Amino acid sequence: MQDVISLDLLTFNYLEKYGQLRAEDYVATGENEWDGSKLHPSQLGTCHRETCLGKIGAARQVREASWYRNRKRKFELANHVHNLVYAALKDVGLLYESEMDLEPFMWNGWTGRLDWIDHRYGMDTLHVGDVKSSHPNAMRYATTYPKHHNVLQLGCYYECVKNMLNEHAYFNPDLKLIRSAEIQYMDRGGGNDPLWCETEMTDDLMAEVVSEKVLLEEHVDLAINENILPEPMKRDMKFKSYKRKIVFDTHWQCNPEYCDFVGASCTPITGETTLAELNSDNGDYEIKPNGRRYAEEVEEFLAAELEGVTAA
Repeated sequence: MQDVISLDLLTFNYLEKYGQLRAEDYVATGENEWDGSKLHPSQLGTCHRETCLGKIGAARQVREASWYRNRKRKFELANHVHNLVYAALKDVGLLYESEMDLEPFMWNGWTGRLDWIDHRYGMDTLHVGDVKSSHPNAMRYATTYPKHHNVLQLGCYYECVKNMLNEHAYFNPDLKLIRSAEIQYMDRGGGNDPLWCETEMTDDLMAEVVSEKVLLEEHVDLAINENILPEPMKRDMKFKSYKRKIVFDTHWQCNPEYCDFVGASCTPITGETTLAELNSDNGDYEIKPNGRRYAEEVEEFLAAELEGVTAA
């Protein structure tokens, strides 16, 4: 695939040119249009239990007023980041459309909006993109990009654009869809460089998207009709203490700051459990008593790390 100008440079050039986001380039991002009665592509690959608890109206945490104020500020900053990307693409004539309602082209009972479509691979082509604004520490310390649940969401959006093309509802039939899509991670605090993750939309990925969609729908159906909930998320295996330890730690989705149901309607396994520890004498990781039942998983984790594919 040919090289194209990055959004990092495009957004920089836009700000150099105008100094700030121009009012005429602002578009509504649709964050207040979430239909809670429907499923959303952002729920693919995330905690099915959380989605199900929301569908059955389970009790949520009682939050401090400051939490809601911070949330409001966070979304406003995220909206600004999205608009800056759209404005930069628009300014150089590469933006095809932004904040596109995809519900007419999605599965029944699903809703969603695509961040943008651009012409960066040529004016006769379409290229799908999604912006993820991130907390500074999330970008600084995360080990794996793009995040897999973000890729599943992007795969769903990509399939919807294919559906639109097939129906010729919005597009010139001569336009071609690039068989890859981009997730642009941007630090809403400005402390880290934007990260551009171009991802191939393979047949295997599309099959995984559909499989995850079917499983999520089944879990929601069981929760609503039979009051059966999926299991809580399994804890994350990761390095700790400068890679001297391998531990199970609380899954990031079970963080009370992230999930409204933790401590109210859900009690996931939390805390840290040491599975293995580095032996400084021989350089091997020795399995600890709490890690014996997970010895095979620890070996797989280490093998993936040695191959440069971080499983943490």
